[in-house]
Amino acid sequence: MANAITSCAYVLSVARPHAESGVPLGGPSFAVAPTGEVLAETTEPIALVTLHRTVIEEARRRYPGYLATRADLYAEGWKQVKTTKLPHEG
Repeated sequence: MANAITSCAYVLSVARPHAESGVPLGGPSFAVAPTGEVLAETTEPIALVTLHRTVIEEARRRYPGYLATRADLYAEGWKQVKTTKLPHEG
């Protein structure tokens, strides 16, 4: 739900259709709207949800995380990050 809200996008997760090696993996499939509303959560083999572009557009207008940012600040910050090679990188 948080990923849908902060990305202003629908989030869909499809579980595996059956157990593998006797292990039930994944849990239910689900669909969440950009508003955080759960549209579907099911273990049924098929689920149908309708996605609306207008819901995405409204979520983008309302979410405060997409305010103008200064790209130059991020660029400067990344320049200051010390890069270290991991042992396996030689």
